[in-house]
Amino acid sequence: MTEQPDPAALAGLDALADAPPLAGGPPAEPPPDAPPTGTVLRLVTGLAGRPLAVGRRTAALAGQLLRVGLGTADPEPDLPGNPALSRLVQAHRAGRATAAGLIDDAGLDQADRDRLDAVLTAVDDLVEAVVPGRRASAPPPRNARPAPVVGEEIAATPGAVVLRTPLFELIQYLPRTETVRQVPVLLVPSLVNRHYLTDLAPGRSLVEHLVAGGQQVFALSWWNPRAEHADRGLDAYARAVLDAMDACERVTRTSAVSLVATGSGGTITAALLAHLVAAGATDRAATLTLLLPALGRARPAPPPPIADPSAELLFWAADTTRVPAALHDDLTDIAARDALAHAGAVRVLGTPIDLSKVDTDAYVVAGEDGPWPSAYRSARLLAGDTRFTLASGGPVEALIAPPGSDRTFRAAPATPADPDTWHTTAIPLPGSWWTDHLRWLDQRSGARVDAPPELGGRGLHAVAPTPGDYVLSR
Repeated sequence: MTEQPDPAALAGLDALADAPPLAGGPPAEPPPDAPPTGTVLRLVTGLAGRPLAVGRRTAALAGQLLRVGLGTADPEPDLPGNPALSRLVQAHRAGRATAAGLIDDAGLDQADRDRLDAVLTAVDDLVEAVVPGRRASAPPPRNARPAPVVGEEIAATPGAVVLRTPLFELIQYLPRTETVRQVPVLLVPSLVNRHYLTDLAPGRSLVEHLVAGGQQVFALSWWNPRAEHADRGLDAYARAVLDAMDACERVTRTSAVSLVATGSGGTITAALLAHLVAAGATDRAATLTLLLPALGRARPAPPPPIADPSAELLFWAADTTRVPAALHDDLTDIAARDALAHAGAVRVLGTPIDLSKVDTDAYVVAGEDGPWPSAYRSARLLAGDTRFTLASGGPVEALIAPPGSDRTFRAAPATPADPDTWHTTAIPLPGSWWTDHLRWLDQRSGARVDAPPELGGRGLHAVAPTPGDYVLSR
């Protein structure tokens, strides 16, 4: 029998799936107008005036659940050999559709509808956590409509795809300064959301900020895997990041890359760096930036409060991708065994790895309104000079911090063993951590050189404009 991860390990599944604030569920101490108080009361009151609609929907749900229980409902195509999980997903789909319909029937205002939508999305995430390789189907949040256009309102920083493989497209962004830093920056996104969290919208794009600051910026855009890709595991994705590093070095004629990785992309990237250290290639990574990392077992923590996010962030959160079953198993096993905290407990590309040997300078970012102590613990698994940054806001909205916004952050070396001790000694700073990070990165990115006259080079050529084709893969 397969050992099941304990609750603390499951809390560490941020390594598999980012947890946007809008998908986090209600807070432990609900504000006065949030579920389950005022909003739920208004829902019940609204439905009390429409007994026929409620009766019709509940009768339909009862019929659907009966078919699920009898095994006569349409099977889930992604789970052909697992009838138990298939029925779980079928029941969830039926119940979620009914709940969404009842919210529509109740005649609530937009604020109440948004709060209830966020609760339903939190249930979606719970279903996702036990279903390998997919997210349960769910309609996008209502206030994400009309949907932003990818490549125009979002993911709009100019550039081109300069490499396309079966796993990813490599985007190179167009420089905006006459000179650029010699060492390129490669962004490695999470495996369950699209890459454009770091290129969300003009004026709210970390990519845009780095490019304007004179950095040479590349980004991976993952292919959305299908059932036939179920055997792609940790090694396949670690190899993909390594291939992208090779391409960045080839185009920029350098021997090192600065890596910026988000969520589960950070888990894969850190594991790859440990493999490179074991293989003697200690200088391939100039720096490592981890956004919302969960490299080790996380402390269980209540979900953060749900903010009032922008339409672009809601659209990104709903634009999810699948995870191959093999990678799901690998990352779940890492979380269950807290494996990255123990030397030799994980093998990457045939090599037993040890994160405590990774002495690359690191910059680690978490949101103050989320379970940030687990990110702090992740930072302390690394051996290099690590600057831990705690940005105001929830786990994902903290990442969207353009200069000039009303934000604060704390930043200090991750030296105390206890995160609470770090918190008491790290003085709050006004402004954006983006500015602090760019300054930190500049000091480690080599000399300034002339900006390249074209994108690509040395046999790699532009094959598509940004944001590429893979971002649209379904």
